[in-house]
Amino acid sequence: MTRYLWIALTAALAGCGGGGSESSSGSGSENNNITCEPARELFSSPTEKAAGVYLGYFEHIYETSTTREGTGILSPSGRLMFFANNGLVTGLFSLPAPSAVDGTSTFDGSVKLWSSEAAADSLPLNGYLTSQGGLSANCSSCDEARELLDPVRSYRFEAQYGKPTSNVCLSSVDASGSWSQSSGEETTTITIDANNSFTGSDSTGCIYSGALTDHRIEGGIMDINATVSNCSKAGEFIGVGSILGDSQGAAHFIFGALWSDSRVVVLSLEK
Repeated sequence: MTRYLWIALTAALAGCGGGGSESSSGSGSENNNITCEPARELFSSPTEKAAGVYLGYFEHIYETSTTREGTGILSPSGRLMFFANNGLVTGLFSLPAPSAVDGTSTFDGSVKLWSSEAAADSLPLNGYLTSQGGLSANCSSCDEARELLDPVRSYRFEAQYGKPTSNVCLSSVDASGSWSQSSGEETTTITIDANNSFTGSDSTGCIYSGALTDHRIEGGIMDINATVSNCSKAGEFIGVGSILGDSQGAAHFIFGALWSDSRVVVLSLEK
């Protein structure tokens, strides 16, 4: 969770994104425009409709409180990541039917609050989302625990749905090829094939294999399943990510996270 990674995320999100709100009128259009529909048009359940990229801030509370700009990803299957350079939350969420009065759904789920790659606190997820517009989440029971045991690690984040600015998503770009990232002295390289399966390794000896599930929605939101072997990170991982690009024909950045019960791997892959 380095400063470099946050700068890379900010720069990528500022100028790129997924498709607009219109459906593709057909594969034979004159400008070959492939538009990815918003999740709310493709899916029926509130959890699925919440999918997207969210931009806001993250407050990490432990002894002292720090607040930083953050980026969240919600996937249609209920996977959640919220990242800032002062903390990372990963987990699972579900949403009931929204209120008929104000369109609000109440978050429910569980998360891990990561303080390092192999250190996390398991905490509840409480909050609300309003009509795929704004979301607010926190650990409400942490406030009660804080009165009994100090310090207690806690979190809070607020964000707004990041409406993508261009028609770029995993369904309309070619994600195949070689991708890499560097963090400190560690370099990771993976290769994605035409079926969205991938293999790779890093400079510590870890071997990666897995697949991306393309939901074909705004922001290029995808679920990721991976197996890591041959190193201390070995295990089965799930994750969520977003793929971004400058044009429909060129994806150049994947960000997100993979996590298991005991490890997290932040993704900041460039092509």
